[in-house]
This record gives sequence, structure tokens and C-alpha cells, in this order.
Amino acid sequence: QSYHKLEIKYQILQHQYNKLEEAFINEKKCHQRGKPFLLEKPEDWHGGAVFYSPTKKKQALKEERVHERLPAWELKVQAREAKAFERAEKQLQKQLEKQLKIDIQLSKRGNRQSLNPRTPQK
Repeated sequence: QSYHKLEIKYQILQHQYNKLEEAFINEKKCHQRGKPFLLEKPEDWHGGAVFYSPTKKKQALKEERVHERLPAWELKVQAREAKAFERAEKQLQKQLEKQLKIDIQLSKRGNRQSLNPRTPQK
């Protein structure tokens, strides 16, 4: 008799598990977001649905895969260019700060000289 009760509880739990798993999968499917299609919109497009031919769809998917799979060397080149740009920016910033300091010092000197009255020479 206790075996029979355990068997029934097990079947109930198994049934609940299957239903919960099915509900979870359905919920997951509902929340999947689509990616925007990479084809350009027609010029006379004013909103609404746009239908694409199967060949255009294949072409767009192929282009999307190519964009996703950028070669490793391209990524390295982009990283190198970004670092070089940052270095140049930092160097320019340092030069600007140095020039600003020099300008401030010169303006202070000019103020001091103008405050001291000069004696006219004979």
C-alpha cells in the first residue's frame, strides 16, 4: 500500500514537471526577439509590412553572416588603429596643456610688468 502511494506521488510530480517544462519552453519562445533585416527599405516605403523575395532574403542572411564573421586580422587592425588614435589624442592633449601653461605664465609676466610703473629715461 505505501508503495502504491509513492508510485502515485511520483507520477503526479512527473506530470507537474513535464507541464512546467513545457510552459517554460513556450514562454521562452514568446520572448525571442528578431534581429532587424539588413535590406534597405524601398524609397516609397511609409511604414507597414515589407515582403522580400527568397533570393533577397538569402542574400541578406549571407551578408549578415559575413559581417558577424569578421576575420581576426581585421579585428587586430581595428584595435591597432584605435590604440594609435588614442596615443595621438593623448599626445595632442599634453601639447595643448603645455601650451596653456606657457600662455598663462606669459600673461602673468605681462601683468606684472604693466603694474610696475617705468621711469622715463632721459
